[in-house]
Amino acid sequence: MKYFAAILVSSLVLLGTCMAAAQEQQEEKRDSPNTVVHDGKTLDEWIGALKGDDSETHLRAVRALVEIGEPAYPALSDALGNPDEPLWEHTVEALVKIGERAVPVLLAAIYTERSGDLRHSGGVAAIQQMGETAHPALRRALRDDDQMVRFAAITALRMQVMSPAKDAAIKVLDEVLQSHKDAPIRVHAAEAIGYAGLWYPTPQEGVDALARALKDPDDKVKGMAAISLVRLRAWRGKDVVPLLVTALKSDEEIMPYFAVEALGQLGPAAEQAVPELLEAVRRDDRFVAAGAAQALGKIGAAAVPALLESLNSPNEAVRAHAARALGGAGGGSQVVILKLIAALKHEDAGVRAAAAHALGEIAGDRTEAVNALIKALPDSDRDVRRAAVRALGRMGSKAKAAVLSALQTDDRERRWEAATALIAMGEVSEGMPVVLDALEGDNTSYNIGAIEILMEVGPAASAAVPTLAKITNDEEAEPHLRITCAKALERIAPKDKRGITFLRGQLGKPDGPLALSAAFTLVELGEADDAVVDVLKPGLTSEHPGKLIACARALAQVESQRKAAVGLLRAELREKDKEMRVAAALALTEAGVVEPEAISILGAQLRLEDGSGRDVEAIRALAVIAGEDRLAQAILTEALHHETHGVREAARTALSRIQK
Repeated sequence: MKYFAAILVSSLVLLGTCMAAAQEQQEEKRDSPNTVVHDGKTLDEWIGALKGDDSETHLRAVRALVEIGEPAYPALSDALGNPDEPLWEHTVEALVKIGERAVPVLLAAIYTERSGDLRHSGGVAAIQQMGETAHPALRRALRDDDQMVRFAAITALRMQVMSPAKDAAIKVLDEVLQSHKDAPIRVHAAEAIGYAGLWYPTPQEGVDALARALKDPDDKVKGMAAISLVRLRAWRGKDVVPLLVTALKSDEEIMPYFAVEALGQLGPAAEQAVPELLEAVRRDDRFVAAGAAQALGKIGAAAVPALLESLNSPNEAVRAHAARALGGAGGGSQVVILKLIAALKHEDAGVRAAAAHALGEIAGDRTEAVNALIKALPDSDRDVRRAAVRALGRMGSKAKAAVLSALQTDDRERRWEAATALIAMGEVSEGMPVVLDALEGDNTSYNIGAIEILMEVGPAASAAVPTLAKITNDEEAEPHLRITCAKALERIAPKDKRGITFLRGQLGKPDGPLALSAAFTLVELGEADDAVVDVLKPGLTSEHPGKLIACARALAQVESQRKAAVGLLRAELREKDKEMRVAAALALTEAGVVEPEAISILGAQLRLEDGSGRDVEAIRALAVIAGEDRLAQAILTEALHHETHGVREAARTALSRIQK
């Protein structure tokens, strides 16, 4: 009997095993790509459709994959790298719908691609939209053995902090600050909370989390917590200055930049950091040094000795920042004024310009400062001349009297600078005769300078209208001077249409030197019509790439031509020449076109840090579309970590404007 019972048990076990195996096979079969069918095609077939060149096919495929759901998520992750805008957006939407199951592959996209690339930014955007749904997976990722996975999770949470999901994201980051064993991850968690106030009011939970982190055993974590509290304007009552000083000395790549910015935000409350800031001014790192000089200026009187010493720095940016900062910190001290007057003769033009600016801030109408600034009016550097003019414009009656005296000289250049100063003071009628004389002279730099001043003055420069009209219609005058005068006429006297009439008249002379410039100017003035379009359109087929992009850029501002111009600029994004690709990306983005490939190119340009100035241009272009595009927002946010102070400030300004 026992024998038969054993056989029966064995048979039942075997039967159960076979049934389980059969069920497993059925599940595998059901989940197999070849058995998941939607709208007549298998999963594999829909994935294959993503690899073609046809945009419509892409869209149909991604919509099908959205419906298929979870089994499709690896293919959808790969599709994030496709530059086609609708496909990219639908791919993000699909991964958001899949939810927590998609988080690991999105994190892989974040840490395997560089900031600004489509997969990176797509991963960030999708997790940001998921909100709390992603948090269980993010918590697991934060404990992953791979440091890059952990950093990717923190990056995603940083973006969630700037979204409606901020409260829940801050809770996760607080958990990290309190218990995560990896100090660099805690540093990034403290930094992430510091962005909470960029878009929405900062929740008290975030401030409390950072306050607790001020007692972290790691100096870098404490330093970043202090930096974030200052960013959130929640530092009062907390002893953050010593922690910021420690952060200033940190070997962490980006922390000293953040520390000098925070110390500058504290202003006079950071007085005890003056010795360390002076030491930072002497660093080889010119960005930290310049930021430290700026911070000293915001601290005020206590920093004046350090700033005076900084005027002798071998770093030209530091010297310039120190001179400018003395304007805010010097308080009208005679010693400071004399030092700044001496700096007006410095060999470095940046220092001379900064000194002129500072004197305008603090010198009042002191005779020695007025005389020194008047002597600076003929400076060889344009920025110095302008700074001296504006400084005199802020001064009182002594400055005006001295300038009027300088106006009587026979020295043409001195008279020109004196007239410019008078106009800056609001004495337009006093300076106008000299400006008009310069406008009619044979010196191109004076001509253009005069027009720039007149356009700055605007309608108050109406006395210049007859002269501008005369030059505009003078066929012997330099062609582009005529164009500029016509533009000035419109700026100064909008009801006087002689400038517009002249510009339109040039459009009928396609072989003339002015037709194209006239068309560009009319677009800029908002006066584009069919005749303007007719002049610009041939440029779209030009063999000269610069002309092609310039014409397309202008036509992208004309509603009736926008579609064709945008299409051409999109094609230029694939040019072999890098400069043309960047120019096309700038043109598209400035025109308000949300084009992922263009955005990706601008993101890549930001990473080059090649000193071309294109990085700040990229920031300004991205700011145009960032209010409606998460990819642009992500790049601007990443730019807050840029090595160049100017880029960081441009990104911060762009993001704050979007917030407003």
